[in-house]
Amino acid sequence: MPLPVSLMGDAFVDDFEDGNIEGWTVVDQGNAELSSSQTHSGNYSMKMWNPNPGSNWYTKVKRDLFLASEGVYEAWFYVSLFNDDGNLYFQFLDSNNFYWVNCCPIGTDWPGLVLRKRLGGVQTLLARVPPPFDRDEWFKVTVHKYSNGTIEVYINYSLQIALNDTDIMQKGGFCVGSFEEAWVDDVCYRPLDDQIPTLTEWGMIIFAVLLLGFMAHTVIRRRKRVGVGV
Repeated sequence: MPLPVSLMGDAFVDDFEDGNIEGWTVVDQGNAELSSSQTHSGNYSMKMWNPNPGSNWYTKVKRDLFLASEGVYEAWFYVSLFNDDGNLYFQFLDSNNFYWVNCCPIGTDWPGLVLRKRLGGVQTLLARVPPPFDRDEWFKVTVHKYSNGTIEVYINYSLQIALNDTDIMQKGGFCVGSFEEAWVDDVCYRPLDDQIPTLTEWGMIIFAVLLLGFMAHTVIRRRKRVGVGV
């Protein structure tokens, strides 16, 4: 069943079942088009491809009129070529400032699940783990970004990377992309249901729990003393 397309604030779901890729714009270079050759759900997906194979180009396709600094970013990718990957970009301020999840499946020339950031045009590796996904199969990428800088990357609902980075805290865009050729489907964003407490908040929570425990202990002791006196 196709997913419903919904817009509520910054939240959205796009499964491309309306038969177009309106609402998405190629950034800098590359190409994107509606496709029916590979789909995760329904009849359509979005194909991203490089018009100059062999060049060091990454196609990026940006969601129009979208800005967020925290939340849940999700997309399903399908990668087939030996030298290809699927990419999810979040807090995309411009072409020189963003976070980037690079997904190179097993069976490609450089397999790995990689989290990077690009800051002031300088790219930094934040984490790299073996890829738990293969070529020629759909896999789901989910990023949880919290207000305190915590970033969690999930593949097919399994946590693979977790770290904290606060270099980019501003609201930015949401992009998907590829190196040579890949498909993306069922792209969505939603606000977080709750946030990770800060250290100060954890301290207040722990203090409140201890205080309640102390008060309960005091009341119980007083009741016991009253009972003994009678």
